[in-house]
Amino acid sequence: MIVTARTRPEALREKASRVFQDGRRAIFWRGHLYLPGLGAGLESVTEFARRLDSRPLAELAAELRGVFGLLLWDEETRCWHAFVDGAGQYKLYYAEGALATGFLELLGHLGAGAADLEREHLASFLLHGDVLFGATFVRGVRKLGGGEIATLPPEGALALQPKHFAFPSRPWEEILDCYFAHLARSFAGLQVSLDLTGGLDSRLLLAVLHHLGAEFELAVSGAGETADVRIARRIARMVGLPLHHAGHDLERLEEEIPAVFLDGDAQIDLRRFHRDRQNARARLARGIQLIIHGGGGGLFRDFPYIQDFPFYGSRRLRIERFYELRMIPVAFPAAALTDEGQALMARSRAHTLEALLAMRAANNAETYRRIAYFVRYPGFYGAMLSAYINAGLDVVTPYLEREMVEIALTLPPWKGFFHRWHREVTTRYAPELAALPSTEGYTASSRWLHLVGDLAAFTRNTAQRAANKLAQRHLGRTPFILGGGLMADAPDFIPRLRRSSWFPYALARLGEIGLLRRDCDPAAIPDVFAGRLLTLGLFLGWLAGDARIRQAAAARPPQSAVPLP
Repeated sequence: MIVTARTRPEALREKASRVFQDGRRAIFWRGHLYLPGLGAGLESVTEFARRLDSRPLAELAAELRGVFGLLLWDEETRCWHAFVDGAGQYKLYYAEGALATGFLELLGHLGAGAADLEREHLASFLLHGDVLFGATFVRGVRKLGGGEIATLPPEGALALQPKHFAFPSRPWEEILDCYFAHLARSFAGLQVSLDLTGGLDSRLLLAVLHHLGAEFELAVSGAGETADVRIARRIARMVGLPLHHAGHDLERLEEEIPAVFLDGDAQIDLRRFHRDRQNARARLARGIQLIIHGGGGGLFRDFPYIQDFPFYGSRRLRIERFYELRMIPVAFPAAALTDEGQALMARSRAHTLEALLAMRAANNAETYRRIAYFVRYPGFYGAMLSAYINAGLDVVTPYLEREMVEIALTLPPWKGFFHRWHREVTTRYAPELAALPSTEGYTASSRWLHLVGDLAAFTRNTAQRAANKLAQRHLGRTPFILGGGLMADAPDFIPRLRRSSWFPYALARLGEIGLLRRDCDPAAIPDVFAGRLLTLGLFLGWLAGDARIRQAAAARPPQSAVPLP
């Protein structure tokens, strides 16, 4: 959907199935949106509109929960207002005089071309898998942040104002109980699917929501009988919930690549999205309306600051070390880049480090958690979750909800060590479930007998992760296979991506604009960059009007939102 200062609500009604309108306002939204204590969708939006009569938008926008994008027309002021969820997961794009729910859609409206490219941002995507800090590939086009409200007046320029977040100080146990009770209330009556792996993040969500009596299915994705799948089956039997397993089908990979690119709105590393897109489509086929996603659970562990072990809580920051190990663990080979490409990457690295240094907080743990939440996660998770929502499949991310993140940011640093917080919560709600082993080889239990037994597996797993990280940095590969992540992809996925006709196409496109050397050796480029190269190459082809990509776009069904129940 595109909105300009001249757009009127009547023009959007036929494009949106989620609409509220009274004498003064029209509200259009996508995603799972709710006020605490109310059902999602129309019930919450109706109450939101009623409260706007007496309270400022900046306060009320901060009170909405879920993952969503919202467009609000005010008949009295003749202004459009727009905002997204507090975590900035759903993507709304803006440029001078326009707002849109799709990046490519907005570029088409603006008539953007090669002359509008931000070349440093192309290098940033190749380096980081995302364009950070709200920027995009195109000059003047930005992503709306989770703490911002955009206002498009009838005359004059688009303006941004901050939301007013307010979280009263309460014990984390009280915040947790209250949040999950409201979440369960919000999706009552919907067909819901909870992502389940063999890890501890999804198990905690399952433990709390199952304890509350919420109704949902379980779903796991992965090629073959991975450790994640085996553990998920065991968990599903224990709690008595149906489990659906989606594999990873490569039969139509060649023709799927442009479709995956378009469904990801040119925002997602193709390597990351291919299998998850298949899982999402399988859920839609069986009538699922909402996914409960475990992204962001690392905020409650020592994952963001483990590189500073054992100096947790120190005021000394090593931002450059964090950046090298956590954000760009594999170096892009300089020999594959032109002189300009190397300069662009160096500039992107320098600008990123400068911005990260400005995010200093009370200690290293809080600083790195803030970087993960405000800088990394909006792109890493948000682009994919937005793709689900735009395809008609809503999502919630409990760990990334602002009130939950308030818990994470104030947790004592050592509370994240050995998964102490996860263990405490999971054991509190489901001690038998907590006692099951994870893909890492240890339990999620906080009982002393389990803690003692888990020490050896935890130490071994931590040592392997450290070795993987060092090998990633210096060798471009990981020697130890650990649970989850890319291990769930079909074993020949990356080789087949490289053998597709689209891989040399992408390299050629990046060579034409002077980012890659035209004679670079594809085999010397590490696998982690394969999907990013494909995404960038297809984007450049789309921008240039490539017939194959435009035909794939024309063949796609229009974006739709799930009708309200």
